[in-house]
Amino acid sequence: VAISDTKPENTVIKTSEGLKLKVENGNYAIFCMKDAKPQEQVYVGKLMKKDTVWLDTFTYRLRSLPQPVARFGSLSNDGLPRAHAQILAQTHIVATMGYGFSYNLEYKVVSFRFILQFKDRPPYLEEVNGDSLTPTIKAQMAQTYSGDRILIEGIRAVESKYGYKANLSPIIITIRNAKPNSLHQEKE
Repeated sequence: VAISDTKPENTVIKTSEGLKLKVENGNYAIFCMKDAKPQEQVYVGKLMKKDTVWLDTFTYRLRSLPQPVARFGSLSNDGLPRAHAQILAQTHIVATMGYGFSYNLEYKVVSFRFILQFKDRPPYLEEVNGDSLTPTIKAQMAQTYSGDRILIEGIRAVESKYGYKANLSPIIITIRNAKPNSLHQEKE
């Protein structure tokens, strides 16, 4: 904040109740309180002979940040069955704010639990730190067939610029169109 013909020490900044002002080295930072209203104000004035002359009021609209959404690589988390080839092409778990969100927050998945539920054998489970599917997970996915399910849960993500942390909803995918990969499945 700068006012022409006014020294920085004579600049006065106030906020409405839902905002908190922090001044550090001449820089102003404004933070929202939990009980903030949908619109809050910042008032700018200057000191003149021990009185404050208010020059301007800025109104800010406040919105709550939505939670990011988990995606299995390029596949959206819509619950629809996916082709075996589509599933094998994925390499990462992604956290996104979605295409319609107006501010660029970049979340990165830091951990998740991968569960592969087979129809005819015990499930495969792996805990992963990071966002990439491990070689073991990829090998297990290659041994799936129609009706097997992938469950990715415990997905945790961190926003790179502000450090926001998020626990994301699970991803559940049913595999379709997979060719049989064992003698047992060929008999069926």
